[in-house]
Amino acid sequence: MALKTKNKKHSEGVNQVVCRCFNVSEAKIRDAIEFYGSTEVAQVTEQTRAGGGCNACICRIKRMLAGKRPTCTPFESCSTCGFSVQQCECEGK
Repeated sequence: MALKTKNKKHSEGVNQVVCRCFNVSEAKIRDAIEFYGSTEVAQVTEQTRAGGGCNACICRIKRMLAGKRPTCTPFESCSTCGFSVQQCECEGK
């Protein structure tokens, strides 16, 4: 099933490809999470096909399910104090 992007904000500003196997954008995955209630990688895969190929994007999908950006960086700012904290869990997986 091809998922249409409902959220204008997402469709205009977030066109980064998260899943290269099926050319699925961040916006389509966000829609699967926010508008269609996906809470697990398998549900996102069912809605968008992302994560159903080589599996390289699963870490990015998990980050999005946790409310984070899909791009993994070694550090992000702490929401409480503003200092950088290590947050990347993708290495070695």
